[in-house]
Amino acid sequence: MRVGTSRRENAVVDDNPVALVHGPGWPVAAPDAVARLLAALDGHATAAVAILLAPQTDTLKSVDAARLVTGTVDREGFRAVLSPVAVRPALLPAGARTPAAPGGPLPDAAAVLASARAASCTIAEVEA
Repeated sequence: MRVGTSRRENAVVDDNPVALVHGPGWPVAAPDAVARLLAALDGHATAAVAILLAPQTDTLKSVDAARLVTGTVDREGFRAVLSPVAVRPALLPAGARTPAAPGGPLPDAAAVLASARAASCTIAEVEA
């Protein structure tokens, strides 16, 4: 995968089978995490996105309609999504595929996941 000198250059994906998209809070990823994301997409021909999941360690609270805290939620079944996410380029907006046609802001990891869910795409999960 080619690495550019700017976020816009790094969004050039037309010649790559997979793009990595990160959220602003996680601009750097360990090489082994990236390798596992790419392997997850390679191993799932129907998956459009691969995500890194970590056990949820933050306290989760439930709230009522008045936005008042009503209790603590068991975190056992929850996972946090980390960046980057690996995505097949067809899921990205056209403007994110070439620096010559900016087409608006580049998507972040949350936007990619929202697009994948809206399109009912398969998402491969990788433990962080």
